[in-house]
Amino acid sequence: MKKFLYLFLSLTLLSCDSESDANAPDDPTFNLLGTWAGTIDEEEGDDTAVELVLSSDFTGSLTFTSGSESSMEPFSWISTDTQITITYDFDPDEGGTLNYSVIDQDTMSVGPDEDGDDDFITMYRQ
Repeated sequence: MKKFLYLFLSLTLLSCDSESDANAPDDPTFNLLGTWAGTIDEEEGDDTAVELVLSSDFTGSLTFTSGSESSMEPFSWISTDTQITITYDFDPDEGGTLNYSVIDQDTMSVGPDEDGDDDFITMYRQ
């Protein structure tokens, strides 16, 4: 994966001119693309596995699995350098904002509350 990233970055740097700078890999969505997995620790016992998929076409899915039950919700998304805004496909009026901070290329902390009052979960790139 690292070799591919270095190859991509070197090709991008070599082929960029002033008109193509808008597509450079410093776009805030660059590090977010891919599949992320984490676990919500439940007080009642059964933990909930979370899988967040963010695709380059700004579609994605959020899957929750607890015990033998699983639910997957497709969505569209946009982001800033600290927030992912989700609009669910099944109900465009539903959705929300996830606050995140990138810990490293393969790890981020995600939660619903930018003030840190709610629990953040650590998600790992798959």
